[in-house]
Amino acid sequence: MDLAIELLVVGILVPAAIAGVVTWSALRFRLARFIQLYALPAAAATAFAISYILLPDEWAAIKPERHWQWLPYLAAAAALAGPATLASARAAWVRSLVVGGLAVGTAFLLVPAWPDLKPARPVSIVLLAIYLDALMSALDWLAPRLPVAWLLALLTAAAGVLAAALAIDVIRFGQLAGIAAAALGGSWLVAVFIRGSETLDPRGLTPLFAVLAGGMSCVGCVEPEQPLWWLLLIPTIPLAIGPILSRFKLYRASASSAQ
Repeated sequence: MDLAIELLVVGILVPAAIAGVVTWSALRFRLARFIQLYALPAAAATAFAISYILLPDEWAAIKPERHWQWLPYLAAAAALAGPATLASARAAWVRSLVVGGLAVGTAFLLVPAWPDLKPARPVSIVLLAIYLDALMSALDWLAPRLPVAWLLALLTAAAGVLAAALAIDVIRFGQLAGIAAAALGGSWLVAVFIRGSETLDPRGLTPLFAVLAGGMSCVGCVEPEQPLWWLLLIPTIPLAIGPILSRFKLYRASASSAQ
């Protein structure tokens, strides 16, 4: 398949369509609350996994041989773990424990075992785990403060910026981030145009976004000879813009009630 066609079809159309269908199904058929917790992460993880399978075997192996090839499996784990602690009234520390374990596992699999890696692999694992845990926790704080469509727009935009930044050096890394962006974008389009999106709980999606966007930024950061540390800032874009939008939402709501 020609690379341009592959980037369009596998990188954008397929993941957007799959995620859109899964999200639409959850809204259209008014599925149970438990299922709606999983709708957004299931849509993104399924779209990412199927699109990954369609990529060339020599680069996107099903049996992981390189560190980035763990991403579809980590996305699936995040899609399961993210909503699990939201399905019932569990203590906050349980979610913190699950999120922390996911962050450590992701860091362990994504940090390459290079003898000349700097910082050394044990230190890099700890640093990446802290980064991912902080990103998940901050997004958990932000998620309930924004309408679902707004949050999805921010996550889609951040993943899109990351895809463009990664593609400058390694087109395939950019393609992976682009698949994640397209999957999030498919859910966002459904949330915008289909009624009932407010019933979806976006907190189930935040660990998956952190794993994919945070993980890909780490992979892209360490691959060049000179690490591109600034890539780690891109997944935090929603945290910079989200609070501003949240204030705007509150202002608009108060203005409407005053009329």
